[in-house]
Amino acid sequence: MVAPKMDKKSDNIPESATAGGFPPDQALAALYGALNDRVGDRDQMMWQAPAMAMTAQAFLLAIALGHDTSWLAQFLAALLGVAVTVMSIQLMLKHRFFMATDELLMIALERRMGMVSSAVDWDTKVGTIYQYNWTEGRTCRVPRREGMVNWKSVTVWVAGLALFALVNILVLVLAGQAFWLLPVRR
Repeated sequence: MVAPKMDKKSDNIPESATAGGFPPDQALAALYGALNDRVGDRDQMMWQAPAMAMTAQAFLLAIALGHDTSWLAQFLAALLGVAVTVMSIQLMLKHRFFMATDELLMIALERRMGMVSSAVDWDTKVGTIYQYNWTEGRTCRVPRREGMVNWKSVTVWVAGLALFALVNILVLVLAGQAFWLLPVRR
């Protein structure tokens, strides 16, 4: 699909770029609303990946670490655990990538529409709070991003899921050793 060409002199949106023939301002507002909904949907999908991975890991590790589980079952459960971890990390990062792209589009639309505040840009949110001080005479106190709040949740969850992968790899090695140490029957 080819994007419509913009008029460089007037910065007008061409008629073909408007949603359903709406005036450009309404088309931008409709696009902004759709992007906002999509960012929310992507955020939910992004956090479903680690939740499902944790459930799968609990099941697979219960099999792999069971005291009466055969070495083959341990090996296969740990192998599946590694696969689930890698798949979950990839899916989570992919959803985060698409969400970040949509957030950048939202910021661009906010600037184009002349919006004072932002739904997704932290610095603009804080600046708006300080500029307009909607606290009606009270001291304006924006929550500070420090300590663990400053950490990116995606990074924390990817690291946590990677730890599960390491545990599964350890179980794979131990199960493999058990196989090699079995007496040979002739």
